[in-house]
Amino acid sequence: MSLGFVDGQIRINNVAVPVVPGTVNRKKGRGETSVEAQSLGAGIVDTVHTVDTKTMVSFFHFSMKPTVENMAFVDAWKLAVGLNTIKYIGEETNEVYEQMSVTNDPEYPDSNDGVIVVEFSGNPLIK
Repeated sequence: MSLGFVDGQIRINNVAVPVVPGTVNRKKGRGETSVEAQSLGAGIVDTVHTVDTKTMVSFFHFSMKPTVENMAFVDAWKLAVGLNTIKYIGEETNEVYEQMSVTNDPEYPDSNDGVIVVEFSGNPLIK
């Protein structure tokens, strides 16, 4: 039996952050790998595997409700370019993302059913 991971706690700069359930998405920043063939002759092919270090960037994305407090959080994170630390904590995981920046320009909807979408990128995941 396997248990799904659905309710981790997010702490940004050591402050617990409320998020809309089901909106957290993350990429650990291990880089993309390209695979290309090379010929050994006589119809024999060997493959070359290369990690593209330019893509070794982590990504952390979530949505928040548009409250005054949440908008203040987002404004502070946006100004702290490269200085944010995100901790994602759950029963089976404890992930730390450092030197993170808000990369999108978040929109603040004037609606109770709207959300603020926040996208961070930064250093690859640290365990």
